[in-house]
This record gives sequence, structure tokens and C-alpha cells, in this order.
Amino acid sequence: MFGVCFILARLLFIGAINRLGGYNAAIVCMAVEICGLLMLWLSPSSGIALAGAGLTGVGLSLVYPALGVEAIKSVPTPSRGAGLSAYAVFFDLALAIAGPVMGAIALGRR
Repeated sequence: MFGVCFILARLLFIGAINRLGGYNAAIVCMAVEICGLLMLWLSPSSGIALAGAGLTGVGLSLVYPALGVEAIKSVPTPSRGAGLSAYAVFFDLALAIAGPVMGAIALGRR
């Protein structure tokens, strides 16, 4: 459900970044993602959990491109390729570290 909603949101709402601006689009998307994660956390049934996963996918879908637009705006035009590469590397690194760290925290609380 997460992946399907992620892809559909990317296809349907990609113009939102240009309309709202990168930061505003990212804030809205993060708020949607938080709602989805709260639904997952508090879900009393698998249906609500699936809806939460879908909402999380919708929320996360535009965070990367929205923040990427803003990151590239601050880089001089001749260096934009390098700027986008650095942005991609650090975003991927953050995702790679966050999962195991959150898993370790969750295991420590049991």
C-alpha cells in the first residue's frame, strides 16, 4: 500500500512543488506523513494500518523532490550537478542510518 500510494502521489501531485514552493510542499507532505505514521501506531485494525501506510506513502512521496528543489536553488548554476549529487548522497545516507537506529531504539524499549 505504501509503495502504490507513493507512486500515485508522485504522478498526481508533482506540480504542487512549483505551486507551493519546495519548503511549503515538504511541510504539507511531512504533516501528511506524520498523520499516516500516527494511524499506523494507533491502528486498532489491519484496515486502518493499511490506510496509514498509504497515507505515509503519500506524505513521503514529495519530500525528496521538494527539498531537492530548494537545495539546488542555493547552489551556483555551474555546480548544480554536484549539488544534486551531494543532496542525493546525504538523503540516502540519512535513510540508511535512520532505519537501523529506530529499530535498535524500538528493540531497546521492549
